[in-house]
Amino acid sequence: MQTEATPTPLKDLPSQAQTTENSNNQSPELRRVIRRNGQQTAFDRSKIALALSKAFLAVEGSAASDSSRIHDTVDTLTTQVVNALFRHLPEEATVHIENIQDQVELALMRFGEQKVARAYVLYREQHAQQRASEDDQEQEAPSLYIIDNAGQRKPLDNALLLGMIEEAITDLEQVDAAKLLKITLDSVYDGMSESDLYTSLLMSARSLIDNEPNYSRVSARLLLQQLRREALGFFADYPVTTTQSDMTTLYEDYLPR
Repeated sequence: MQTEATPTPLKDLPSQAQTTENSNNQSPELRRVIRRNGQQTAFDRSKIALALSKAFLAVEGSAASDSSRIHDTVDTLTTQVVNALFRHLPEEATVHIENIQDQVELALMRFGEQKVARAYVLYREQHAQQRASEDDQEQEAPSLYIIDNAGQRKPLDNALLLGMIEEAITDLEQVDAAKLLKITLDSVYDGMSESDLYTSLLMSARSLIDNEPNYSRVSARLLLQQLRREALGFFADYPVTTTQSDMTTLYEDYLPR
């Protein structure tokens, strides 16, 4: 008499993800992910599962975190995403992070989870905006610092330099403030002393005299600014950024002192 085989308990059966991982993904550790900054990291399917889980919980609420239906759906979708990414690629393949996220969206839509797909799209958009904001802040952040006369480290003030240049080129033709600023900044290095910075500005103007004689007048005005800063530095209550026009009212007070 033929006897029936005892069925294997469901909990002991390999999941669809495990089966696929064992059969098609013999060396998942060889796979690499290209991040947005160009760096490569090891592929980790658990990060896909985590992103999917967050999308489901965003729609159904945190109370659904123990739902076996969601766990099974996430497992199935993760496997679909992995298969779509690597089905026709070698074991040592690399994929871009954006491609992975695109496949997650497609898998959700094909599975009929439009609300979850929408939540995932919103999640991507929010993070994209956050990255853009962080990039803007990083670009705005000063990359160079100078050491002031008091020995304090402070950010390089491009606006201050440009203001000094614009004052020095007032009423002069064939001179370019932006050009002079660029040449000066090309010679600036992190940790440069404040006095060396102003000397560098003066030398940059002198280097342009052969091409345009009016830069000799610019150099003279910058030298006057430098002398004025040195003189005002003897008294703490005078700002060293005082302009030539300001001095017309300060001479009367300064000279007797």
